[in-house]
Amino acid sequence: MNVSLVNQEKYFREFDISFSGIVKEKIHISNGAGIVTLDVSTSDTDTYDVRNEYKSYLCIIQDKKAEVIMNRLFLIRINDSLVIDSNEKKIKLYRDGLIEECWGFQLPVNSTFFYTFVRWKHKL
Repeated sequence: MNVSLVNQEKYFREFDISFSGIVKEKIHISNGAGIVTLDVSTSDTDTYDVRNEYKSYLCIIQDKKAEVIMNRLFLIRINDSLVIDSNEKKIKLYRDGLIEECWGFQLPVNSTFFYTFVRWKHKL
């Protein structure tokens, strides 16, 4: 199996999963980037896991939990809501029912070194 760093443009063009959830944990890895754990409220799929296909990826989903690999951890608080919208290719951050931030899909760091730490920190 060839596990490779992802071509972000191709990856996000093919990424067609939308989901939302409540932030339950933040794990800092490097330079404001890391893993945000969500209790999933809504999702197009029950399971999404491409760790065996790619070294870098946006998220893992299983058992009504999601781990989203992202930057901007400093903006996110426990109990915020995140919406990952594959139609708009955006991540939306809600706090107290109001949109706080919105940004386009992007992998925080597309490096083997960063994702080695991400894999060590995954709980899913």
